[in-house]
Amino acid sequence: MWDRQRPTLVDSDAIYVTGEDHLRLTSFNSLAGVVLALEGRFMNCEGVIIPIVERHVPNTDSTAATSLITLAEGFLGNVQVRATSGAPQQGQCFVLVELVRGRLGAIQPLATLLQGYASDVQRLAWPGSPLASSVAGTGLSRSVTGINPAANVEISDAVPTGRRWRLYNWFETLVADANVANRTVTLVIDDGVNTIFQIDASAAQTAGQTRSYEAYATGVAPDLSGTTFRLPVPFPIDLAAGSRIRTVTANRQVGDDWSAAQLLVEERIAG
Repeated sequence: MWDRQRPTLVDSDAIYVTGEDHLRLTSFNSLAGVVLALEGRFMNCEGVIIPIVERHVPNTDSTAATSLITLAEGFLGNVQVRATSGAPQQGQCFVLVELVRGRLGAIQPLATLLQGYASDVQRLAWPGSPLASSVAGTGLSRSVTGINPAANVEISDAVPTGRRWRLYNWFETLVADANVANRTVTLVIDDGVNTIFQIDASAAQTAGQTRSYEAYATGVAPDLSGTTFRLPVPFPIDLAAGSRIRTVTANRQVGDDWSAAQLLVEERIAG
């Protein structure tokens, strides 16, 4: 008779599961073309080792995509997750594997087996891998081009839904039209409602001028160097989804035209 208390074909970390217990794989991904494989070993009541091989396609907008993998009664020996397509990097495809009770309705989580970023060159494995936070460690370094606004419209770039940015640098150019007015630019960083930080340019931009604005980490006061206004900001700044990096231009004229901002960020899936 098969002894549930002393399985002989799986190691000591194996988990006994009933026919009501299953694996649930949830992914939060921001990269197109990613496909994940969930693989492992399961021993049934007859002592037969059965391989687990499941394919999972994440969403590409950082929203949750879920797969439920049916298990019979027996022992779960090990599980691993790897990317088979798309080559996601740290900060792009966060994965959670749980043991759950039930398939429909109110599914009850029982245990977290895996939690971390998946890639094609390293494995997330249970037993073995630590349960990692989505916002811990190094994220994906990205140069992000913001929205290019129409003339007489301010810059406003928001952290996308499901993401978290660590902002390191911001660069922008304003072309002033021929209407006589002194434009004074303020850079504002907010959480979507409340201002977190703001700083004014050190001087005005006048009619017909083209000036660049760069925010960077420095302890000196705002100044104008050549044609670039330099704005000291206490970078890096961690920003949650919905936070904005925007401009407020005093005396903005109808033909004044901001270019698309360029931002250097470290991106993670929101935790």
